Amino acid sequence: MTGLVTLALLAGLVALTPVITALFGRASGWLIGAAYVAAAIAFIPATQAVLAGDTPEWALPWMPSFNVELAFRIDGIGVVFTHIALLIGAAVLFYSTHYLDKGRNLSFYWLMVAFTFSMVALVLTNDLVVLFIAWELTSLASFMLIARSGSSGEAPSFRTLLITFIGGVLLLVAVGFIIAFTGTTNIFAALTDPFWAANPAAATAVA
Repeated sequence: MTGLVTLALLAGLVALTPVITALFGRASGWLIGAAYVAAAIAFIPATQAVLAGDTPEWALPWMPSFNVELAFRIDGIGVVFTHIALLIGAAVLFYSTHYLDKGRNLSFYWLMVAFTFSMVALVLTNDLVVLFIAWELTSLASFMLIARSGSSGEAPSFRTLLITFIGGVLLLVAVGFIIAFTGTTNIFAALTDPFWAANPAAATAVA
C-alpha cells in the first residue's frame, strides 16, 4: 500500500506527541521534524509511481453500512501538497526549537502534528466523507494554532474560523449533492460518473 506508511507515521505522531513533549520539551521540534522528514522519505515510492504514470490507490473498510471507506488515491497534486506539508512543516518545527519559550509547548506541537496529518489526509483521500472530516480537522487545527498566540491572535483566528466555516458548509452541501446524484462516496468514481455529462447544469451548480 504505497503511501500508507506516511499516513501511519503521522497518525502515530498524533498519539505520541504528548509523550514526546513531556520528555523533550521545546526540543521536541527536532524529533517531530525528523519524523516529518522520515514520512516524506517513506512517500518517495508513491512519488516515483505517480511520475511513472501510475495512480496508487487503496481502501480500508470504515463504515460499511454507509459505504464509506478510508480510501486514498495518490495523484500529482497529492504528491506536491504532501511534500509541501511535510517538508515545510519540518522546517517550521526545527525553527520552533529556537523561538518557542522553554517548556513543554504541548499545544503547539500537538496542533502542528494534527494539522499536518489532517492536511495530508485531505489531499490524498478518495472518499467524500473523509474529505469533509479532514477539511474540518484542518480548519480547527489552524484556528487553534493561531488562537494560541494570545490576544494578538484572536481577531486573525476568528477570521480564519469564519472563512473555513463558510467553506466547510459549502463543501458539506456539495458533498451531499454529489452523493445523492451519483450514489457513491468515492471521489474518483463520483467525478467520472456519467451523470455530470448528462446534467451540465447540476455539474456547474455543484462546482
